[in-house]
Amino acid sequence: MGVSSSQGMSTSSLALGSARAVRFWNTTNGKKATMAASGAVLFGFVVLHLAGNLQIFLGPERFNEYSRALQNLGALLWVARSILLIMVGLHIWSTIRLAGVKNRARPTSYTKYQSSTSTYASRTAHGSLNSFPAAFS
Repeated sequence: MGVSSSQGMSTSSLALGSARAVRFWNTTNGKKATMAASGAVLFGFVVLHLAGNLQIFLGPERFNEYSRALQNLGALLWVARSILLIMVGLHIWSTIRLAGVKNRARPTSYTKYQSSTSTYASRTAHGSLNSFPAAFS
């Protein structure tokens, strides 16, 4: 006779959820969330990669165990590489899109401060003179 109400509801709620996700994806907050999430994944990779490579200081046998463990991951390693590549793409995409939104919102840049009475050396001398004795103590 027709589609049961439970099937109709799940399809419509799925469509509603995907439409909401697309709307969020198209907002600046969605792009910022995409950039934050992809950046967090990439930062996690850098930390784990650093931790793995620092094992070289624990001796050659420990480092060789680590490299064998990576080689034994097989297809999982390719999944991780694919995810990292997707994250790099999403991070770059959201950066370019946000930069475009910013440029359309404010086509003229902010004015830069230019001092007419002092030079760069006179503005930075105080800080450099205070740090000079500390370098030799």
